[in-house]
Amino acid sequence: MYILRFIFSDGCLRNMFDLAWLWGSLEGSESRELRCAASGTRGVRMSSGLGAGSELAGAAPITSTPATALGFRARTPLSRDFLCDLARLAEGLVMCDVTDDFFGAVDGARADDDAHCAELVAQMGCREQAAWFAPDSVGDLKQRADAESHFCEVRRRRAEWAVAIKRNYPGARVVRWVDTGVDLEKAALVISLRAGASSRAGASSSASSERCVSSGSGATSVTPASSTPPVSSGPPPLIVVVFRGSKSTSDYIRTDASPRFIPLGTPEAYGPDDSKAELMPSLGGSSMPCVSRGAWRAYAGVRERDEEGVGPRALVRDSVEALLREDPRSELVITGHSLGGSIATLCAYDLIASSQTVSEAGATLVSFAAPRLFNKATTPAPPLLHP
Repeated sequence: MYILRFIFSDGCLRNMFDLAWLWGSLEGSESRELRCAASGTRGVRMSSGLGAGSELAGAAPITSTPATALGFRARTPLSRDFLCDLARLAEGLVMCDVTDDFFGAVDGARADDDAHCAELVAQMGCREQAAWFAPDSVGDLKQRADAESHFCEVRRRRAEWAVAIKRNYPGARVVRWVDTGVDLEKAALVISLRAGASSRAGASSSASSERCVSSGSGATSVTPASSTPPVSSGPPPLIVVVFRGSKSTSDYIRTDASPRFIPLGTPEAYGPDDSKAELMPSLGGSSMPCVSRGAWRAYAGVRERDEEGVGPRALVRDSVEALLREDPRSELVITGHSLGGSIATLCAYDLIASSQTVSEAGATLVSFAAPRLFNKATTPAPPLLHP
C-alpha cells in the first residue's frame, strides 16, 4: 500500500511565486490543526499518522479524519512524541552538519547534564553559511558566530535535541550525510532510528555508515559502509530522510524564487525533464504535475550530475533502497522544514513514482512549513499512486 502523508503549513509563504490555485485546491479538505511542542510549528495535518512512530515513542496517538478530498489513506495513528522528534531533526539538527560520527559522542542517558551538552556544542557547526538577512535561529534566538559558540543558545538547544533523539532511539545511526556543496544542491540526512537497540549499536554507527561530502572542487566522495547490521526482531526500524531548509543567500534568491516550472510527469508516465522548464504562468495551469526548477535542482542537481548519480537525489535513493533491501520491515519517513519540506514532498513523490523498491515498501511524508513550489496538478497526483 502506498502512503503519502502531508502536513501543509499555513505559514512560511516566502516564495514570491506562491500561487493562489494551490491553496484553492485544498478547500473543503477535512483536517485538524496540530501544534508541535518541540518547535512551535503550526500546521494542518491532512491525514492520520505513522504506526511505527507510535510504537517507538510509546505516546498517546493523534487521531483525525483523513483528508478524503485529497484521497490520502491512513494506516495507524501518529505519535505526538514522534512528530516532535521529527521536528527536532528537520528544524534543528539538520541545520548543522550531521556527519557520520555525529551520534557517536552523544549519550542519551545524560539528558540533564549541562557539561555533556557543552561538549556537544562544538559539533553544531555547518559548512553552509546563513544569509545575512536570515540568520540561523531557533524561534527568536539567533545563532552566534563560531568564536562565541560556547555562549550560543541555539547550539545548546540543538545539543539537547541530539541527546533527546539518542535517548529515545539508542540505536540511532547516521547512514549517510549528503552535503556536496555543489551549486543549489541541498544537504540531506539519511538516519536509521531503532528503539530498544543496545548502546553497542549506537557506538558502532561510524563503522556502518556512509558519508558524502564535497572535496572542495565540486567532486563528491562517498565512503561506503564497512558492515551492515543483521535483521533483528522487535519493532521495525525507521529510515528517516531529512532535507535541510533555506539557509544560504542562494537558497532564498535562486531556489525559493525560481520563476520556472519543470514537468514531473504523472505516476503512469513519470519522467522529470529539466530541459523543458518554462515560466510559471505557462505551466501553472497545466494538467501535468510540475515543480519549480530551483527545488528540482536543490534535490537532484543539474542533469549531468543526476545522470552520473552524484547528486542528492541519487545518493539518497541508493541509501534508502539499500536499507529497505537490508530489512524489508523498515518504515520510510521523509521530512523537512521550510525549503526542506518542499524538497521532502518532491522526494516522496519521486521515490514512490520511480523506485520499485520504495513503491512496494511505501513512504510517509511529514512536511513542516513548506513553501508551495508545485503547480495545482501536483495536489491530486499522490493519491493516484495508491493501488
